[in-house]
Amino acid sequence: MTALELAQVGYEAYGDHVDWVNHAGNVIPRWRELPKPQREAWTAAAEAIERAALKQRGNA
Repeated sequence: MTALELAQVGYEAYGDHVDWVNHAGNVIPRWRELPKPQREAWTAAAEAIERAALKQRGNA
């Protein structure tokens, strides 16, 4: 699975968890509507999580 795919999985899980509304009660966009900078930020987060998980696995 690519970092972009992991980012989408994470974002969609987040959206589902918050019923697709932000802290102010406004609807948040679906992944395909998310602006590129936000998709890139979610991808960076997914990459960091993946690195941390792999590092932890290596220390187990």
